[in-house]
Amino acid sequence: GLLAFSTAPLLPVLVEPELNASSPLVPEPPPLLLATATVPELVCVPSPPRTPTRPPVVAALLPAAAVNAPPEPLVPLPTATLTPPPRPPVAGPDPIATAPLLPVDELPELNTRRPLAPA
Repeated sequence: GLLAFSTAPLLPVLVEPELNASSPLVPEPPPLLLATATVPELVCVPSPPRTPTRPPVVAALLPAAAVNAPPEPLVPLPTATLTPPPRPPVAGPDPIATAPLLPVDELPELNTRRPLAPA
């Protein structure tokens, strides 16, 4: 037959871990964030001399106002006509007037009971 085994797992000997006293390494900065020591070259360019004259003002004539109408149509435009739809060829239905069914004229029963006296 089969035998049942009960074996405990092998555990490591209890040892205290070593103290980690070293600090983490500082990563190198990316090359674009490095400080640069070069300054941009500035070239001095003299400003142009000031001129006291103003630009010329020419009295320009405006063109005459033109009214351009659309060209005449090549064919006459259609006329607006209102055409109602044709009437049906048969006569309409006869109107129906039916009176509602009313109950037979009966008199209601006489109520001979008196209301209760208050206590």
